[in-house]
Amino acid sequence: MRAELESGLIDRLKQEHNFGTDEQLAAAIRCDVSDIEELRNGAEPSYVTILAIATVTGRETFDFVRRVAADAA
Repeated sequence: MRAELESGLIDRLKQEHNFGTDEQLAAAIRCDVSDIEELRNGAEPSYVTILAIATVTGRETFDFVRRVAADAA
């Protein structure tokens, strides 16, 4: 099993939290700017990124992370 973020989450975060650039978003969710496009396309987020997203969004659960079968990637 692997994990990915719910569809559209990266762009919703950027818009709803007024991050003007992918660089600002990357800094907020503790990843490299090169990871942003990969996350948009279903790359597996690091645990640090998952925690940062939860902090930015105020969520107490990780319901924005989806488990996917490894062969579905």
